Amino acid sequence: MAERGRWGSLDALVRSVGFVLRGDLHGHGIDCAHAGFGQVMRASRCSFIEMARLAAPLMNAGSAMMTISCCGLGEAVANTP
Repeated sequence: MAERGRWGSLDALVRSVGFVLRGDLHGHGIDCAHAGFGQVMRASRCSFIEMARLAAPLMNAGSAMMTISCCGLGEAVANTP
């Protein structure tokens, strides 16, 4: 659990992450594997919940937590090394 004495306090928590399995990067978004989609959803929602759980004790009154999402189904992009 986070300690205010060690870390201080937070006014805001912003979480923005993108994740996709390499095999689902190409083609249409609706063609991604069921298992891959499930893994993406678990990573996305679980990462925010875990961050929020750890940050909550450090949050000041009136602080905010937010997550930024995007829809990447518009086009597939090349995976860069």
